[in-house]
Amino acid sequence: MLKKLYLAALAAPLLLAAPAMAADYDYQQTVIAPSWTGVYLGAGAGVGWVDYDPYGEYCDVANICVSPSFIDDLVGNLDNEAAFRGMALAGVDWEIIPGFLIGAQGDYNFGEDLGFKKNIDYLLEDIPVYNSASANIQDMWTVAGRFGWATEETLFYGLAGWTWANAKMGLKRACLDVSDLCIASLQNDNQIDGWTIGAGVEFRNWLVDGTSTRFEYRYTDFGNNAVRGYDPVGEYYKFSADQNVQGFYLTLDYRFDGW
Repeated sequence: MLKKLYLAALAAPLLLAAPAMAADYDYQQTVIAPSWTGVYLGAGAGVGWVDYDPYGEYCDVANICVSPSFIDDLVGNLDNEAAFRGMALAGVDWEIIPGFLIGAQGDYNFGEDLGFKKNIDYLLEDIPVYNSASANIQDMWTVAGRFGWATEETLFYGLAGWTWANAKMGLKRACLDVSDLCIASLQNDNQIDGWTIGAGVEFRNWLVDGTSTRFEYRYTDFGNNAVRGYDPVGEYYKFSADQNVQGFYLTLDYRFDGW
């Protein structure tokens, strides 16, 4: 009898502690680590600029071709001026294992034109005229995949994709100041495309709860674009340039997975 009472006394504390232990265990089992998986919409702004590698060519009516000095003067020393750009984007992320993420996104990049316009004034038989060259990139659309390493609060990522853009190039020679009548006036307005890479860092709930804030750098290679044609007497002109766009952007993304 004493033995049974002794065993009961030993078991009582364990029986009393069991519900608390079970409740603690159940609570721990229901805690879910935050995930980057989900759909998002975002908007932001930044600055972009274009690096050019220009080339000019001129062929006379005898089809003798040289690099004309007036094109070299126009595009020989271009300043890479920064332009203010806006961005709207949408995408989806999937944290396939804790800490490793893949995703896809599309975005629209707009704002001030990226590029240059340069005029040189001079006298042609005592008549004021000018030469002009211009190139600019306007709206851009990008589709990209991204991948990265994530903690609960921070995501470091890279991206790669393809970009389309509206672009213009122009070349004018010996234009009258008063009427814009030119010996040669060439214009190219088309859509160009090229590959894009980038990298960035994204912070969960940094500025606004339920959102992520990202800082991103991008590089886009659009390859070569050119404007070419003939003047009224049959002389041939060509102005071409390799165009690479770079930019830094800050965006705020709303997450639909209920952060």
